[in-house]
Order: sequence, then structure tokens, then C-alpha cells
Amino acid sequence: MNGVVADGKIKSWIPFPYDWRMSVSDIVYGQTKLSTTSISLIDTLVKLSSDSLTGKVTLIAHSNGGLVAKQLVKALNEIGKGEIIDRVITIGTPDLGAPQAIPAILHGYKQSILAGFVLFENVARNLSKNSLGALGLLPSRSFFDRASTSVIVDEYSATPKKINTYDKLFDFLTNNSFSTTNTSNVDIPILLSKALLRKVESVHSSIDEWEFPTT
Repeated sequence: MNGVVADGKIKSWIPFPYDWRMSVSDIVYGQTKLSTTSISLIDTLVKLSSDSLTGKVTLIAHSNGGLVAKQLVKALNEIGKGEIIDRVITIGTPDLGAPQAIPAILHGYKQSILAGFVLFENVARNLSKNSLGALGLLPSRSFFDRASTSVIVDEYSATPKKINTYDKLFDFLTNNSFSTTNTSNVDIPILLSKALLRKVESVHSSIDEWEFPTT
């Protein structure tokens, strides 16, 4: 990006750090704490646009950042400043959530870093279970409305079960008989908070059906 600035194609660019544990709505509408101060994402974008060569800003977002970008553009439109966004480029964003988030959060699956020298799977899932940002990556209600698929298949019980609706997934995540709220055994799925999942559900209900404006 510094090379693009040096070529004179854009005037400047900035990365925006945020706490991935927060929900996308809190990141957009709230304040992000830095080492010595707090900053607003909306205010940062407005200021960046005022210094832009075109008066507009291009957003580039990866993974969960794409959900943040969606909430951000929606918020800017709500206050009549949507015109400052030139375009939005998202990469690998789970717009409606992703089934891969289920084993990652319930078991810490593939979340270990350097074979546990930096982060153990159990530590990762204990962080994730209380993180609105992580829980926001779970399949949302709109995911099931748009895709007729089973995200979990139980073939070992006397009566095999398929999790193919949001309500079934919610019940499985918060109320199944073999999960527990506290365990160091990553083979046992961990129970999730109904209250936190309801907060995440509210965020998804706000942005899932909203689409970036087209020109």
C-alpha cells in the first residue's frame, strides 16, 4: 500500500486495529481502545475521506473484517455519509457465518498455535466461547434460509440427528446433554451462552439481508 501512495494513485492509507472479541456493531458504533487513546471507526473514515484525492475511501477487509465493513457502510448510510465509500473489497468473509466455526469454537479444532507452545486448543476455545466476534462467525439464521444443508450429522446415536436449521443449531450449542460448561478435554464440546448467541443473532439479523449499495 505504501507503494501505491508513492505512485501517487492514493494520498494515504491506514490500517484499523480492532478487538476481534467484540461484536461488529460494537466495533463500528463504539470506541476502539489503543495504547494511549480511543478512536472511532466512523470518525476515522470520515476524516480519511476529507483528506482523500477523491473525497472517497476504499475499504479492504479480510475475514471478520468484511462483516465489520458491512456494518460500517450500513452505519454511514444511516447518518447520510454513505457517499464517502468508493468501493468495498472483501476477502474470505463469512457473510452468513461458516460451518467451520462450529468445531473451532466447541473444540478449539485447528486453533492451536505452534503445537501449543503459543496457544493451546482449550485456551483458544475458552477465549472464543466468550467472544462476540468469534460467535459471530457461526452459521446465522440466514445461512440456513439460503442453504439447505446439514452442518452437523450425528451418526452414533440410536436415533441419528441432523442439524439443518438455525433453531436446531442453537439448541445443540446451548443445550445438548453431552456438552459441558467447563472442561479441559477438547474432545468434549463446550456449551455456549444463550445470552451471547442472542446478541450475535441480533447483529446478524441487522446486516445479513443488507447489501452494499451498487452504482
